[in-house]
Amino acid sequence: MPGMIMKSLRLEETIVDQVNYKCDEIGMSFNDFVLYAINVQLGIEDDNSMKLLQLLAKWIRKNYTVDLFPADITLQTFHYLRDTAELKKIYDKIVYPKTNEKNINAMISLHRRIGRMVKTILKAKVKSRSVPHDPEVHLIKTFSFLESGI
Repeated sequence: MPGMIMKSLRLEETIVDQVNYKCDEIGMSFNDFVLYAINVQLGIEDDNSMKLLQLLAKWIRKNYTVDLFPADITLQTFHYLRDTAELKKIYDKIVYPKTNEKNINAMISLHRRIGRMVKTILKAKVKSRSVPHDPEVHLIKTFSFLESGI
């Protein structure tokens, strides 16, 4: 990959466990988390996805449990994001960076992380897939119906 350099790290097992837990909690890869942490430490502007994922995770934990959540919780999470001005503003900064042109790759990555975060927090498993929805209305085109995985 041009412009990218691979580095390896030696980390204590407890640190790796903590990072892995945090990554699972918010639907982020280990690599993305490390890059985020480096950017924060260096004062480089990040894409705010960590903040958005944390706010959504907090809402899910407050309103649902691993035993009790609707099958369309992922859709409801996107509706909550869409309908909450603070969250929508963060979302728009990620999906429409610097211009009003949609960054499809950023959107796809963010949507996957949100879906993964919902599933992970609720210890859920996929039951089925939705029919296509209008992304202009729902932010997402399709989503997984979830059920308890415990």
